[in-house]
Order: sequence, then structure tokens, then C-alpha cells
Amino acid sequence: MTPRNCILCNYSESVYLFSQDAERVVRCLGCDLLRREPLATFATNEHGAPEDKTRAEELALEHYIRCLADQGLVAAKILYAGLSKDDQFSHLLERSGHAVTYLDQTSDPAASPINATEFDCVILYQTLERTPDPYNLLRTMRGRLKDDGLLFMVGLSLDSWPARIFGRHWIGWNAGLNHFYSRATLQLFFERAGFHKILLAPDKRVYTLEHASTQVSRLPDPTLRQILHHLLAVVPRAMKKKEVSISSSAMIVTARKSAVIDRQKLSVIMPVYNEKRTFLEIFNKVNQRVIDGIEGIDEIELIIVESNSTDGSRELVQSVQSEKVKVVLEEKPQGKGHAVRTGLKHATGEICIIQDADLEYDVYDYDALLKPLVEYRRTFILGTRHAGHWKIRAFAGESIMSIIFNSGHILFTTIINVFFGQNLTDPFTMYKVFRRECIYKLKFECNRFDFDHELVIKLIKKGYQPQEIPVNYKSRGFAEGKKIAVFRDPITWIIADIKYFFASPYEDDE
Repeated sequence: MTPRNCILCNYSESVYLFSQDAERVVRCLGCDLLRREPLATFATNEHGAPEDKTRAEELALEHYIRCLADQGLVAAKILYAGLSKDDQFSHLLERSGHAVTYLDQTSDPAASPINATEFDCVILYQTLERTPDPYNLLRTMRGRLKDDGLLFMVGLSLDSWPARIFGRHWIGWNAGLNHFYSRATLQLFFERAGFHKILLAPDKRVYTLEHASTQVSRLPDPTLRQILHHLLAVVPRAMKKKEVSISSSAMIVTARKSAVIDRQKLSVIMPVYNEKRTFLEIFNKVNQRVIDGIEGIDEIELIIVESNSTDGSRELVQSVQSEKVKVVLEEKPQGKGHAVRTGLKHATGEICIIQDADLEYDVYDYDALLKPLVEYRRTFILGTRHAGHWKIRAFAGESIMSIIFNSGHILFTTIINVFFGQNLTDPFTMYKVFRRECIYKLKFECNRFDFDHELVIKLIKKGYQPQEIPVNYKSRGFAEGKKIAVFRDPITWIIADIKYFFASPYEDDE
């Protein structure tokens, strides 16, 4: 079989996972997108059951209508791409006052006579995972939307709890799909196709055990079906009718049409406070990267947030302001985390990287850190100091402090890994690189070095698994300007780890 390049990241290598109904499921080694081989022209639900007309489905469709209303869509012009023009959802949309135009997905959507940019909303209902070319479908749908129009999607997700719990026995493998998406791969597809303000949420539905018993028959593994049927048979009838709200196998995605398509602009966020000795040197190094350019990056902006230094740093920062260098002056120092948060509010790039104003890190690591993001393979990168050869903190003349900080690093890394199910070596690295869409709707509140913990935790809780890439590192001691408070900051880190383990990462507690 001729190798097929990944439709998302164009990577040529994939690994075979398993077979399902004589078809192979493979994973791209670049971006982790799963696909079946061979791809169908348009994968219908030939292996699954007909449309579900249960109470669970009816309540779910009503919830989708409310989601559209929450997005400001009332009596809107909607282009509907579902499995049938006569399904429940399309009828409910019309009864809710929307003007619905059906798009037949069994033909080429780009060849459809519906070409005008006239729709307030496009709905992809259980279709993106079935098309052989999801990128082309999203680009085509973008072209049908008005400026800032809404794309609303419902589809199966690998990040859903049924997919994670059932694994190879998940019902989704038997649904006749072409592609299987995680939160990260979905976001990358939407970004590349020209969408922003992307939100992904689990599709919670009201189920009963009675309904669950009908779904068990659709599981691909006969042994598991038999075991679950026997277990459900002994459950009292009254309990079988009890309704419980749980997450389904699906995910709801909302996104807005962006003004740009496939652009790769980099925002470098540099907080500065009392860095007179090193600022000009690090600025010149970063600025040279701006001048030289970085492969895959179309444009670079440098955002310097100066926090009213007392050593003359502010005057140096003001002296380098230019068209490509945006300077933000804070009235008073409120901590590195606050400065980074301020910088992120001014960032306009698709990719963000945090750059301290000292010389501990090497700006020539940018290329390796950015490559997976510009190639749409990853959403979140950490530049680890501790992969392979462990680059410990070796403060000149401060051996005791070196031991304390290196021991603390091991302790707090273990806490992050245990609390949040990770296997990271350096979650507190300065080099945190991510697509800006990842932080959309996230609520940040930490002002000091606890922001390092908050940012990583909230991105993980939102569904983005960081990839670690080794970087160069040369530590500086307190005599050279290091600002961590030995007793105060570790307490704030513990508080942040515990607080954000329980708290919602979103600004409106979704």
C-alpha cells in the first residue's frame, strides 16, 4: 500500500494500530491524527444503528439549539451538513425559526451550487469525521460564512470518557468513520482552515441504564457485549429508568471565521524588571532572530512588558521601541506572571513564546521549539532543561541554594505529574510555546512565578498535552539577579497546584 501523507500536518509516516471490520486504523507520527485505511469517499454509518430517537437524543438536540442562541443566533441563516436533510436536528432547527439550507455530504461540497458567502452559521453534525478530506470541507464551509460567522460542530472524540474507558472496544471504531479526532487535532484543523475563538466542550447527555442496554448491542466486541448484557439484566427495573447526566462520546465545537488563513505569526513575550545588565544583550539576540527570520514563521512581533524598574531598565526598553517592537509600560511591579499576562493580552500572533530578559536560555532553540507548531503537529511545547543530560541549577558560589532548588524542582515536578497524569521533566521551564488559541477563554490570575504552574495546569486541563523538546540552559544565581523568593514562592506554588486541580480553568466556569 502506498504511504499516504497526513491531511493535517503532511507527515508521511504513520503507525498501524489495529484492524476493524477489515479496515486498518493508523496514527500519524507527526500530529497523532487517527485515520482508517483505505478512506471511504464519504463514510456513512453502515455499521451502526439508525438515527437515535430516544429522550437522550431529543434533549441533546434541544441543548444544541440553546448553544446557538447563546452565540447570538436567532432566526439565523444556517447551512446544515448532516447525515440527512430529514433528520431530527434539521427539523428542530426549522421549528426554532432558523432558515436551513441542506448540504449533501455524499457529493463534493466545493462543487455545490451553494457558493455565496451568506450564512450566519454552518453546522457540521456527525460529518467532519466521515469526510475523507476534513481540511477541504472546513475551508469550503469557511467560504460560505459571513464575516465572523459561526461554525458549530458535533462529532465523536477520542478524548471522551467512553473512548478512554472502552479503548479498543469503543463504539466509535464501529461507526464507519474516516478520521478520529482529539481536542488538539480538531483545533489544529480549525486553525489551519481559518477559524479562531475555538471552544471544545464535552457533549453531556441524559442517559438511563435502559438506554445503555440498547447501546451495548452496538459495541464491536461480542464478549464485552455479553458481559454487559448479563450485568444490566440483574439491575432492578426502577433503577434502569433513573436519568443521569454524563458525557457522551461526542464533543461540541464552536468557532468563528477568522480574518486570516494559515498564517504563522509569532509573538515573543518578554517581561522586564531590573534587568539593566542583561536586557540589551538578550534584546539584540532576539531582535536578530526577528531580522534573520525563522523557518515557517511569516511575521514576528516582540512585546516587551516593563514593570517600572528601579535600575534604569525602563529607559533601555523605551529606547528600542519600533514598529516590530511593542513596549508596554506597567505603573508598578506586580510580578513576572502579571507581566506575562499583560503581554499575552497584547499578542496578535498565532503562536506565543515566553522569553525572559536574562541570558539563561538560548534563543537559537526557537527553531526546534517552533517547528512542531508551524507544521500543525502540536499545540503546546515545553523547552525542557532536563531531558537526557539534566541541566541542573549550578549557582556560582551558592552550592546550598543549588541543592535546594534542584531538590525543589524534583518535588514540584512530581506533584504536577501525579496530580495531572503527566510524565514531564520540566513543567516550569521559561520556554513555554503554544498556539494562542489554546488560551482562548482561559482565566489567569497568578502574578508571580506561580503563573508557571497556572499556565501549564490550565492548558493540560483544557486538553492540550505538552511535548517536551530539549533546550540549552545556563543558570544564574541570586548575585546575578535571580528573583525567586526562596520561602515565599514555593508556598504559592503549592497553593496553585491544589487550587487549579479543583478549579475550572475557564473565565466563566464552563
